[in-house]
Amino acid sequence: MLAACSDEATRSEAAELGSGTFALAASSASSRTAPVSARDTSGPPLPASDYTLFEADPVRPIAVLEQSRRVAVANAVDDYVELVAVDRDGSLSACGGVRVGLRPVALAVVKESARLAELWVVNHISDSISVVRVDTERCAATVIDTLHVGDEPRDIVLATGADGRQSAFVTTAHRGQHHPVDGARTGRDLVTPAGEKEHAGLADVFVFDTRRRALRGVVNLFTDSLRALATGEGVVYAAGFQTGNRSTLIMAERVFASPTTERCTGGAIARAAFKTSPGSNRTRARSTRTARSTSSTPPSWH
Repeated sequence: MLAACSDEATRSEAAELGSGTFALAASSASSRTAPVSARDTSGPPLPASDYTLFEADPVRPIAVLEQSRRVAVANAVDDYVELVAVDRDGSLSACGGVRVGLRPVALAVVKESARLAELWVVNHISDSISVVRVDTERCAATVIDTLHVGDEPRDIVLATGADGRQSAFVTTAHRGQHHPVDGARTGRDLVTPAGEKEHAGLADVFVFDTRRRALRGVVNLFTDSLRALATGEGVVYAAGFQTGNRSTLIMAERVFASPTTERCTGGAIARAAFKTSPGSNRTRARSTRTARSTSSTPPSWH
């Protein structure tokens, strides 16, 4: 049970899809050994000429290929996607890999058959998605395409709409040299007040048609630093980090159990949270429905 304390209403948005069923699984695998050339220590030490240090946090670094008993793992520090074979006894063994963009942090299995699979890899520093074809029998992978997105992409989920088309949703910042929106690409939207620009938020969700590998649209969200996505009952949810709305979440049990609850007015806050949360949810639901019903140009993926 959570109680929210805020002096502003928290804004949330979701991109609605057709109905569908989604499943999530997790596993683990060892990281790839660096190439021999990268580990060669013979001769006198030399200053690094091509070394870059970008610390990127993995968001969705593991994808399971269920039909072939393979696991794909994003090895962020080596800019690699590792392929791991899962034996019948459950043991793991590295069997292949491919170099992708800088700092891969998220993976998605777009399609899979008994012999072939297609992975989409989110590259945090390269601001791109590497489309990887996997020969599961040979445990070999090849990058066959690169899709550009906004700055610092972090997560990816897949969902199928009412029209039967599968879409990929990718979180990015509302900026970047490859961004399709002019204000984001030039940086103008970063310094313009929210009320004076077409796209008020500083975060975007890029929506791709996975069959054609074409951009279907960009959903702008009034938040900053989108971190993660989730799907459920035909809806894609996006979680923002450092949203700037001066809110937080606390455990209600902690508020009630505190010996200084009444003195610190925590009791009043907790009671207010329980009383106002349902109303806040109704307000948010009404706002969402109003926005959908008054939109003159609904996105094509709805």
